[in-house]
Amino acid sequence: MKILITLNYQREIPPFMLTELTYAEKSYDKVIYITRELVNDNRSQLGENNIQIIQISKRDRVSSAVKLPVLFAQKAVISELRNGIRFKELPQHYIKYLLLELYRTENIYHVAESVIKKYYKKAKITLQAVWFNECAIAIAKIKKKYPEIMAISFAHSYEIDPLRTVYVGYSLDQYKLDNLDKIDFIAKRMEKIYRKALPKWITYDENKLGIRYLGCIKLFDSKRRDAKDDFVLCTCSGCEAVKRIDLLINALSEWEAGPITWIHIGGGPYLEEWKKLAHQKLDQNRFINYRFEGKLVNRDVQRYYSEHYISLFVNVSKSEGLPVSIMEAMSYGIPALATDVGGTAEIVTKDTGMLLNVDFSGSELRAGIEYFFKMPEDLLEQYRERAFDMWKNNFDAVSNIHKYYLQLEQDG
Repeated sequence: MKILITLNYQREIPPFMLTELTYAEKSYDKVIYITRELVNDNRSQLGENNIQIIQISKRDRVSSAVKLPVLFAQKAVISELRNGIRFKELPQHYIKYLLLELYRTENIYHVAESVIKKYYKKAKITLQAVWFNECAIAIAKIKKKYPEIMAISFAHSYEIDPLRTVYVGYSLDQYKLDNLDKIDFIAKRMEKIYRKALPKWITYDENKLGIRYLGCIKLFDSKRRDAKDDFVLCTCSGCEAVKRIDLLINALSEWEAGPITWIHIGGGPYLEEWKKLAHQKLDQNRFINYRFEGKLVNRDVQRYYSEHYISLFVNVSKSEGLPVSIMEAMSYGIPALATDVGGTAEIVTKDTGMLLNVDFSGSELRAGIEYFFKMPEDLLEQYRERAFDMWKNNFDAVSNIHKYYLQLEQDG
């Protein structure tokens, strides 16, 4: 009997894990997903399957809080604290951060171990952390106690990139690196960033570090361009400061190359502010039409790409891992103009779009858009074909997930 147990501490199942779980279920006899209570309960998107969802109860959380003094005295914690003091590089608010991380670790560890005990002697178990945070610490702790288990973790951007967190190396990293069997970074560049950012006192086995492109699933057919279709830009992201949609609005306010339409898909705390900015900056520009579509579930985002011709996808984020939004756009043959951050350069190349310096100017952004706006139709079609091929060959989630779990089975 083969069992996959996945740990996450978010209040919803992230979109990429909905895909992951759906297809992982085909490789295992049982899939168990352990999570904090689901405030945004999107389990229904998994459909009918053999996936069991276990939510951490209030009782479990109270029990973890009581144990904090003991957890803080653990050898791994003391070692990390001692090295931080020795090298004079402990991050600000480290103690507060560590206490919260230990509390969350114990939450998820307690529930996960109860499941492990039930199946340990009668099944081959793979433990998987969705993020390289408290979930990975919990899995490392279980691996130390139950060495026969395969223990792996994804590593994205916000947990391991100094631009996103000051705690790189000070999140019990040595403990995780010592005890996990495998750490899968979502992009080659993210692995390089993590290695470079680690404190010099941390050691690790390079064979444990690998690359795992998550990918995405294409749900619909692509729309072919009609003669009546305008040049359409699309952005798709949460409305958060790091996404910098305001910079795109400011750049488009001076657009004079010809009529274009800009569509933004996504919601969040900055949505109303950006709507007001667009009203102030773009309403008077006779060349610009724009719409805010709001937050759409993934299926509706892809349906939009299928039913509307999009000329160019734009991502101006200050920081990224490897954007699934770009993968999804390219699965519909949409080339991308994006900032060269995180692993973006691994999907946006000179053949599939154009990269911008992270500190681009408004004129540079407009020039990038204008390059595609003035491009002959046959050349733009070649970009679209290469964008689709990039997705198909590297970021097709069905293919990637199948290969990944097949490899895990061989390694185990």
